[in-house]
Amino acid sequence: MSCLNFAHIPLDGKVFYIISVKEDKKKVIQNSEVVGEIRKEVERLKNE
Repeated sequence: MSCLNFAHIPLDGKVFYIISVKEDKKKVIQNSEVVGEIRKEVERLKNE
């Protein structure tokens, strides 16, 4: 059985969403392409 999860991450006035599905007690990120973009944006905001 799988369970769909949404995580929203508010950061400096922006909100990022990560979608995961729980499979065999482990969450698997479904939109993994956004993880790199979120990391880049976090670094950019830290350097402002």
